[in-house]
Amino acid sequence: RKTLVIWDIEDYTIPEGEGLDLDCIKQKIEAAIKKEGFDIRMMLTIWVFGGAENSSFVELKAKFWDAGFRVHPFEGDKLGRFNTMFADVAIWSFSLGEPANLLILSEEKENMEHDLKFCRFRQALENKGFTVASEHPDILFNQETAVEEEPPQGLNRVPYYDVASDGSLTIAYWPPIQTSDPPEPYP
Repeated sequence: RKTLVIWDIEDYTIPEGEGLDLDCIKQKIEAAIKKEGFDIRMMLTIWVFGGAENSSFVELKAKFWDAGFRVHPFEGDKLGRFNTMFADVAIWSFSLGEPANLLILSEEKENMEHDLKFCRFRQALENKGFTVASEHPDILFNQETAVEEEPPQGLNRVPYYDVASDGSLTIAYWPPIQTSDPPEPYP
C-alpha cells in the first residue's frame, strides 16, 4: 500500500542549534509509519510544502530534493497553502486507482482538523478506502522521547500523546468508550 506524507513546513520552527537533519527526519517518518503497522516497502513519498517567498524554505529546497523529498513551493497565504495541498493530494489520490495511506504533518493540525473543507476532504478519501492521519511534526520527530504503555486487554481505548512531568512524550489512552446512556441535561 502506497503512503504519502505531506509536511507543511511553512509554520514549522526549526529547533535552534539542531538544524534540519533530513535523513534523520525521513528515518523517523518511516519508523513511525512502520510502527503503526503500515507496509511501506511498496512506496513512501514525502512532499514538503513551503512558501516560495520564505527565504529559509528557498535555501533548503536543494537539501530537501537531495534527501528524496518532493518540494512544493507555493505563493499566497495559509488558505492558499492548504488549498494547494488538498488539490495536489486529490490529483495524487485519483491517479492511484487504489487506496493508500496519507499522513499530514502541520503546525496547524488543530485548526486544520476543525476546518469544514478539510473534514469533507478527509471523509471523501476515507470513503474511497484511504487511511488519513494528521499530526504535529514535533510529535513525530521526537519519537525517541515517547514511552508506550499498553491499555488493559479488552478495553476500547483511544491512544494520544501526552506530556509527562519531566517533559517527555508518552502515549496515553482515553477511557473506554461510554456504553451507558448519557446523563440527563440540567434543566
